[in-house]
Amino acid sequence: MDSFTKIVDLYRKNNGYVHESLIRKRNIDGIYGLYINEKIEKNTLLIRTPENLILKIKNKIINTHDKISVSNFISP
Repeated sequence: MDSFTKIVDLYRKNNGYVHESLIRKRNIDGIYGLYINEKIEKNTLLIRTPENLILKIKNKIINTHDKISVSNFISP
């Protein structure tokens, strides 16, 4: 089982949602991303992350326009 399938299973076991047409693949630069493999309707829900899987942040987020720095993560 690949890592994407494991994450999808984790989401579903925790009452999350990942649309059936979402797939993980590499782009031409070798970077992985999520893509859909069929035409879908506008405003279709693609992913719903369960609350208990959201990474909590203890302190603050600093936005430097080209990157976001996050400090002091709390694991779920």
